Amino acid sequence: MNPYFVLVTVSVSDWSRIDIDAFIKVLGKGQGFITAAGAWIIKTTSAVDVWFRRFETLLPDDSQIFIVKIDLKERQGLLPKAAWDWIDREAPPPVSLSSLLGSFNPPKKES
Repeated sequence: MNPYFVLVTVSVSDWSRIDIDAFIKVLGKGQGFITAAGAWIIKTTSAVDVWFRRFETLLPDDSQIFIVKIDLKERQGLLPKAAWDWIDREAPPPVSLSSLLGSFNPPKKES
């Protein structure tokens, strides 16, 4: 399976009730992750339900968690440079056809 990206958002009333080391260990089960805008973007080959099960056991009952597969090809936002550097490295923007063709000029048809 090709790697893709999931966005994980978590709402917890008291983060001191969370085993942060275990939480970071779960994040590390992907092929890389970055904290961005109060959430985490994880590069992975694991299904969303697998990620849910990994985090679910770490969270208090009154927590909220949302995990969704995302496409990083179209993206905009205000993030630290380190976050953009990671995103650009792990999910380079698609190359446009015009940039691939560059100054290509097809041969002219002879009449």
